[in-house]
Amino acid sequence: MGEKAATNDVIVALLNAKRYSWEASLALRKIFEKAPTNEIIAALLNAIRDEDANVRSSAFQELQALAKKAATNEKIAAVLNEMSDEDAILGCRASQPFEEILEEAATNEVIATLLNAVLDEDANVRHSASEALGNMGEKAATNEVIAALVNAVRDEDANVRHSASEALGKMGDKAATNEVIAALLNAMRNEYATVRRSASFALENMGKKAATNEVIAALVNAVRDEHADVRSSAFQTLGKMGEKVATNEVIAALVNAVLDEDANVRHSASEALGNMGEKVATNEVIAALLNAVRDEDANVRHSASKALGKMGEKTATNEVVAALLNAVRDEDANVRSSASIALGKMGQKAATNEVIAALLNAVRDEDANVRSEAFEALGKIGEKAATNEVVAALLNAVRDEDAYVRSSVSFALENMGEKAMTNEAIAALLNAMCDEDVDVRWKASIALVNMGKKAAKNEVIIALLNAVRDEDANVRSSASKALGNMGEKAATNEVIAALLNAVRDEDANVRSSAFETLGEIGEKAVTNGIIVALLNAERDENANVRWKASEALGKIFEKAVTNEVIVALLNAVCNEDPNVRSSASETLGKMGEKAATNEVIAALVNAMSDEDEFVQWCASRALGMMGEKAATNEVIVALVNAVCNEDANVRSSAFETLGKMGEKAATNEVVAALVNAVCYEDPIVRSEACEALGKIGEKAATNEVIAALTNAVRDEDDYVRSKAFEALGKIGEKAATNEVIAALLNAMSDEDDYVRSKAFEALGKMGEKAATNELIAALVNAVRDEDEYVRSKAFKALGKMGEKAATNEVIAALVNTMRFEDANVRSKAFEALGKMDERAAKNEVIAALLNAMSDEDANVRRKASGALKSMGEKATTNEVIVALLNVMCDEDANDGSSAFEALGKMGGKAATNQMIAALVNAMRDEDEFVQWCVSQALGMMGGKAGRNEVVAALLNASTDSLVLAEYPMMER
Repeated sequence: MGEKAATNDVIVALLNAKRYSWEASLALRKIFEKAPTNEIIAALLNAIRDEDANVRSSAFQELQALAKKAATNEKIAAVLNEMSDEDAILGCRASQPFEEILEEAATNEVIATLLNAVLDEDANVRHSASEALGNMGEKAATNEVIAALVNAVRDEDANVRHSASEALGKMGDKAATNEVIAALLNAMRNEYATVRRSASFALENMGKKAATNEVIAALVNAVRDEHADVRSSAFQTLGKMGEKVATNEVIAALVNAVLDEDANVRHSASEALGNMGEKVATNEVIAALLNAVRDEDANVRHSASKALGKMGEKTATNEVVAALLNAVRDEDANVRSSASIALGKMGQKAATNEVIAALLNAVRDEDANVRSEAFEALGKIGEKAATNEVVAALLNAVRDEDAYVRSSVSFALENMGEKAMTNEAIAALLNAMCDEDVDVRWKASIALVNMGKKAAKNEVIIALLNAVRDEDANVRSSASKALGNMGEKAATNEVIAALLNAVRDEDANVRSSAFETLGEIGEKAVTNGIIVALLNAERDENANVRWKASEALGKIFEKAVTNEVIVALLNAVCNEDPNVRSSASETLGKMGEKAATNEVIAALVNAMSDEDEFVQWCASRALGMMGEKAATNEVIVALVNAVCNEDANVRSSAFETLGKMGEKAATNEVVAALVNAVCYEDPIVRSEACEALGKIGEKAATNEVIAALTNAVRDEDDYVRSKAFEALGKIGEKAATNEVIAALLNAMSDEDDYVRSKAFEALGKMGEKAATNELIAALVNAVRDEDEYVRSKAFKALGKMGEKAATNEVIAALVNTMRFEDANVRSKAFEALGKMDERAAKNEVIAALLNAMSDEDANVRRKASGALKSMGEKATTNEVIVALLNVMCDEDANDGSSAFEALGKMGGKAATNQMIAALVNAMRDEDEFVQWCVSQALGMMGGKAGRNEVVAALLNASTDSLVLAEYPMMER
């Protein structure tokens, strides 16, 4: 009768009879096997409310058997109801189905009920509730649950302590609080081995977060536990914590444990050593693992082989390689597999004929996992393994019944280099591209990526075109990359059409690879559709896609700004999508003058009145990037209109663009609009307007402009003030009116360092016209400013004012800076003195310069020599000549050359016998620049230096360093 007999009464009767009769059990199974329908599940749900505990208990057992079909809200409610059942056994049963039936049941209501059950008076209920919470994992890891489980770890019942510890472990990182770790540490000392083992297991799942000194000490203690299970678990936990716990004490304990009497302990210890990696690859560890590779237990041999592999080349001794070669022939498949992996990870050190022969044998193993790992190992060995026999075995394995083996063939071919790149190998990969297994197809496409142009055959391109449409995202992504690596051969219309599809793929990696490929194909990939896709991608939600699309745009336009590219972008400027229009405008701007055709300029002018403000902003910026070439009347009119735009960003970019066009944009209308904008309420607009006026330069030097900028230097915004001073400086001497000078004087005490520096810079550019006594006094004051940049600009301004600034007060202030700690300040002071020429050649200045010739800073020494050079004959004292002679012997060629130049400027006055002898000696210097400076100095000394030895030295000198006709002495 089967499911037709599944009434409530029948099911209750069968559940009741199940205890006594196997026929009743059989009848139930037949009913449920044929039709575990909603009706049957409903009948069982009714049965768990039966007054008979045995019926209820049997109903739970049957529900567990039908777990997958039983996960409905109705069932959750039923189980929740039973949590409060008076029958203790039934309460326990009620929490057990959560592992199978209620995987998705971690609702607040369920968790709250289980929390109550963790406090139940019956130990079985507490145990089962803790277990159920653990099975919910991280979903149940609330503060309340963790607190309840921490309490349960201290329960009087060992089973409860055990399940609570395990539950905390299953919650992983989320449960790794200080309180939990402290409770688990306590449990590690419990009298019951199961509790100690589960506490260790919990710490293992918490990983590195639990790797405190106290935990490590407890685990080191646990590895000496009398119970093998506890020792084994402790080693597993130490292994999971990795390098962090690799202390000498831990390593010694692990080495010892590899010889433990219990096979599980030896296995766990070997595994732990492997997880600690190269850091623990000492001779003692390698010797212990070498022993373990020959262990009687297969699991130990397996984990020891694996551990040696994880330690890499460090373990590749002859003994280890011999032991692993033996293990490749082990009776246990797992051992053979891990030995193959280990040999592969040892790289070239293990690339002997014996190893290759053993692996070649292993690729014919009856176990698929062994075959697969052997192929991977051969791939890791690389070209050395690409013998005819190995390549033949690889080609044969393309037809292996196991998908994992077939996928490892592609990996091996990819890594064996050119030797394995035969037509047969490419044909095998093409075969693999059509494999039913997704991993095989993916590995084959990766292999083709690395073969690049060598695999660029029509059949391969067709296969990759198919793969770009594969159902698997990884295959689609690597197929796109493979097409990119094949270069121009793959730049067909079909490929570009397929890539256009791929850049719209739902998977970000596929989109990213497709854009990368388009970049590799370059200008040949330029179609309207591709350009729009590239421009659109700049707003992709995935950062990598945006980057690859931007890179592709750059590569396409770098290779060739062709008419086709420009036409495609022009079309995009008219696209219906504002994002595409803005990106197209921006891209045209990045091409600069190359793209500044009449059509492009007209399209960008049109875009300046686009309905979208961002498009307007991009169009304005693009015109600015094209510079003066785009400074047509139509463009200027559009920009003047844009400076009145209601959007601050559009106004700002219009000003910036006008500034970039420079003097070409200096029409009366433009200047008037900029003057107007200096008073706008938006500080960004005001600063941009000032900057634009500065870039227009002297052409904008009208009274109205100067008045507007004078006003702006009193602006409340620091940046506006600085830009106004910058603009006045660029206008130059024409701006040096009394009002401007007064404003500059005022700016000397501005609170903003940058504003002060820009004011001094402007003064420097106005030159002598601005050199009033008040300003000079202010500049002298500024050389003591706390800001280095301000001091630097003040020195520069003093220098540029030239002779007018060479007052006793200025000179005294500059000499005073000799005591400044900052070498940059000292060098700037000498530079300023040098610009004052002979006017600064006073005794105290010369004394200061002489002092500076032995300064620890090379730049200061050079600037001091330069200043002496500027002062010429007026600075020619015996002390100066001796100092310059000393500098000439300096190791620094630049110092020496400065000294030679200074001596040259001093002319005949410096032409002493000692000096001429030193200069003749310097003509033999290996540095040609020094030779050139010396010959210049001798030339400037005139007839006094026209001696035979000088002439001989000059004739011997390199022709690069001397033009004989320049020197007056040669007349003699």
